[in-house]
Amino acid sequence: MRATPASLPNLEIAAYFLIWTGGVFYSTYHVYIISNSFANQMDADMLEPGWRIISRRKDVSDYEWRMWLPFLWELAPWFLLHLSVSETLRWCNAKILLRLWYILVTSTFSLYFCGWVSLVAMILAPLILFSISQIRKPILCWAASISLLLGLSIFPIPMVSEKQQMAFYVSFAWIQLRCLSFCLDWIHCRPWMKSADSGSFLLRLLSYTFYLPLMFLGPFVSFQQFEKSMETLSFSLNDLKFRALRLILNSFRFLGWMVVTEFCLHFIYCNAIQMHHEILPFLDAWTLNGLAYCIGQFFLNKYVVVYGLMGTLAEFDTICAPPVPRCIAHISMYSDMWRHFDRGFYNFIRSYIYDPLVQKYSERSRHILLSTVCFAFVYVWHGLSTNILIWSVCNFGGVLLETLGGGLTRSETYQQFEEKLSVQNVRRWRALTASPLFILSALTMFFFLGGMEVGTVFVLQIVQGSLLRNTALLFFAYCMCQVSLEIKLIKERRKPKQP
Repeated sequence: MRATPASLPNLEIAAYFLIWTGGVFYSTYHVYIISNSFANQMDADMLEPGWRIISRRKDVSDYEWRMWLPFLWELAPWFLLHLSVSETLRWCNAKILLRLWYILVTSTFSLYFCGWVSLVAMILAPLILFSISQIRKPILCWAASISLLLGLSIFPIPMVSEKQQMAFYVSFAWIQLRCLSFCLDWIHCRPWMKSADSGSFLLRLLSYTFYLPLMFLGPFVSFQQFEKSMETLSFSLNDLKFRALRLILNSFRFLGWMVVTEFCLHFIYCNAIQMHHEILPFLDAWTLNGLAYCIGQFFLNKYVVVYGLMGTLAEFDTICAPPVPRCIAHISMYSDMWRHFDRGFYNFIRSYIYDPLVQKYSERSRHILLSTVCFAFVYVWHGLSTNILIWSVCNFGGVLLETLGGGLTRSETYQQFEEKLSVQNVRRWRALTASPLFILSALTMFFFLGGMEVGTVFVLQIVQGSLLRNTALLFFAYCMCQVSLEIKLIKERRKPKQP
């Protein structure tokens, strides 16, 4: 079986690229037109006055973006305080004081912003899991963490404001991942845990879970990566200059993406339009598919900005943060989307669910069982709602189909079939067979992003669409899959060859 895709003629690749990008720009233009048409019909809470220099209203209907940006500015002076004191303590090689500072500055901000009830809940969660981990039964830690997540969904903590609610619930979900990372590493006696008394373990746990740059908005960094930064405390003026330069450059980079996203929201009202799901069935194919692309691209931009900024701050503290999400416009496979969109969350699933269980079951049954366990946790962690359930189940089905397809391609009969084709036709065949899965992955994403009503509309456009409409959609998906394969091939060529 040929693992690396074959090269195709340059003219053919150029055609795929132009068709795919041309379709993206043309459909996005249709969204711009419909945004202008419906601008006067939008509610004031969906569109508000934008930048004076543009003289257009801005889409503010996305809950996360509306909450996150003011929250980031609220955090900004605390980040400066955190970095200044942390660097001073690092220069003094005061490891214990540095851990205490991490706890103090985050606790102070949490008390100021969220209130004492939320702070108590944030502190109790690690203490509960740490106490249970003393029994050294991983299943009990998992049960406790999932129970806390479920309990918070069923019995919400009363909040004064919407922004407090956002900060607490999001941070609590991230705290659960970090607590599990620490406790499971401790139970399995990982080398980076080392021997220490119970008090120092507790200090390490709280300093890890209460690390300010990653506390509220992610991404996930394992305890192993966090400890590496603590074990290598050293101060060098040249190193400080290098880290400061990276901090400045990357901050400008991701703040630039924030500005670009804000600029686009003055012209593309994709989030506000999807709120009026009753009009979606009446949109033409170009507009509806363009809306789908814009919703997905905006979702990507949000996490590039937030994960990028938080990761940049963590890297200044010598913590190795996961890379930002890859552009979804050239990811065609379920497995690649999970692997490259939220790398931190993927690493958690892989390190603490998949890998520990993979040796316990036979080759035939392991993928189905482990995928079930992984996506069950994904569902619980993201929230107990019908649209999240549908999204999780469909993603489970998509990954399962990819796994079964991979097994089929390794069969003798299938390999005999591919051997009858040229290497170029094998690539074309694989792109064609991957295209329906790419469409399915996009459809399921809209249940996650837009809810039941929006997801149902996009499904019905396929089910009730004409043969010509669905064939055209499949053709554009095929071009996208070819672009994705070509990008993979280019990256493979750029990798340094092993000696």
